Amino acid sequence: MPSSAQTKEEYTKTMYAILSKLAIQAGFQVEVVPGMIAQSYQEGWNSGLARKYFNYWGMKAGSSYKGKTVVMNNKAGTDPAIYRVFTSMEDGCEGYLTFLKYSRYASLKNCTSSEEYLQKIGPCGWNSNKGYGERCASHLPEVRKYLNASYPRPTRILKKDIRGDDVKWLQYRLNELGYSVEIDGIYGAKTESAVKQFQNDMFVDGVVGQLTLKKLS
Repeated sequence: MPSSAQTKEEYTKTMYAILSKLAIQAGFQVEVVPGMIAQSYQEGWNSGLARKYFNYWGMKAGSSYKGKTVVMNNKAGTDPAIYRVFTSMEDGCEGYLTFLKYSRYASLKNCTSSEEYLQKIGPCGWNSNKGYGERCASHLPEVRKYLNASYPRPTRILKKDIRGDDVKWLQYRLNELGYSVEIDGIYGAKTESAVKQFQNDMFVDGVVGQLTLKKLS
């Protein structure tokens, strides 16, 4: 869905669902994903470049880039540049993570928080302007507000093979705590394994009842 058809909250929730899965696959810690979204806020999540071409991070195209491109002005309308073009939100996320494969960004995979990620990405070469990381980080409270309100807290016992938005709440909370699981609303083997790891000082059964839910909360 193009950004123009989404509210900021809808954009944030959709982006997190897509980007968290792809970022884990690319070797990043899931804790940095809110930071990646905060950076897209700073770069213009609802700009013409984002709405029309799914380029949410303002990625330019160098001479070695072989994909589709478009010439557009910067935010001030004073500096036309060649930007990368993508065909969907998922394609744009994949493009962002591909961009981060440049060796100068390698250390970002060691980051364990969004704050650390945003502190490092500017000096790594994304934007050398002083305070870039702080400006990106200023959007984190809004990103987290939308994500924390994304899914309903469970009111039932959750266990293997159950599906629903309350399972997404569980998966999001597990990710916040450092257990990397896909947010798909399906209580599968990976979610069950993460729950068992979380229950290491409790009765380990992979079932989220009242005691486990209380500890998660």
